[in-house]
Amino acid sequence: MKNDYILIVDDEPQNLKVVGAILQENGYNFSFANNGEEALKRIDSRIPSLVLLDIMMPGMNGFEVCKRIKSNDKTKHVPVLMLSGLKEEEDIAQALEIGADDFLTKPIRPIEMQARVKSLLRTRELFNKLQEAHVLTESLVQMVAHDLRAPLTVVKCISSILKTKSDEKIKDFGERIHLSSNRAENMINDMLSVMNYTGESFKLSLEQRVLKDFFKSVVDSIMPLVEQNRMTISLSADGIDETKACFDTYLIGRCVENLVLNAIKFSKRDTNITVSLAIEDGEWTFSVIDQGQGLPEENEDIFALHSSGDGTNHHSHGIGLSFCQLVVESHKGKIRTYNNDPQGAVFEVKLPVVF
Repeated sequence: MKNDYILIVDDEPQNLKVVGAILQENGYNFSFANNGEEALKRIDSRIPSLVLLDIMMPGMNGFEVCKRIKSNDKTKHVPVLMLSGLKEEEDIAQALEIGADDFLTKPIRPIEMQARVKSLLRTRELFNKLQEAHVLTESLVQMVAHDLRAPLTVVKCISSILKTKSDEKIKDFGERIHLSSNRAENMINDMLSVMNYTGESFKLSLEQRVLKDFFKSVVDSIMPLVEQNRMTISLSADGIDETKACFDTYLIGRCVENLVLNAIKFSKRDTNITVSLAIEDGEWTFSVIDQGQGLPEENEDIFALHSSGDGTNHHSHGIGLSFCQLVVESHKGKIRTYNNDPQGAVFEVKLPVVF
């Protein structure tokens, strides 16, 4: 796009003149900076669409300027085309390693430079469009999620009435509807929490609880859902009867529930899910252990937000596991997964006792 703004950074007036002439011939808007410090000031006042950056300059060289640009959240997506008389492979590698998007050696060849500039500006335009689409998608998802709360509330009210009926079949339907509507509401809450995640941590409401008592209450609350899927669940918490820890009970409870739901999804009926508690060296651990299909060989992205299992032999990679990872990291803990022996999968969470 010819209304793009390009910043040219070079300490040699002749180089500025040559590059400027090429850009002017192609109708681009541009300005000059004679050194690294001036370049950063100009970028701070007006973010360019592209930076043409010389490497060899007195004071702050091009490598340092590029590092500064790429380490700033406001400018890290601005394309940087580095220009230099250097032809050593090590210098080119260094430029690309610190975040430069492309590299041109001097003397500048006009046709090559025009092609590189067009390519980088096209990439920048596509990125901007993707960002706009992402923002729009988030807004739509949040709007739909909030709008779903009203009909869910109605469903929950009706299910609560059905649960009180004397007819056992109607009562059972009420229980099932109530469980499913609660699960749907929790999924909406998790989705909104992940989408509103700032990249730092969830805001925690910490309280001290006896671990065994807390996990027993969580397991008891999940029990109907497990039984509905014709499975069993048990709590293993030997030796930590009165052990206390400080954590956000709502978020950790949701984390346990998500891991159990994941285990249910990939386990056969008439198998058991174990929630295990342990404490060692100032850390407490809870694990959700199933006897299901186990994990795929390639599971590095199992907690990635936009990955998904194939529904046959992979554990879910959806928002539930992503939510769990964010919860654990907010508590300064770690989550990992590995295959159970002889069959199934283990999702293990380690958290500090003293937060």
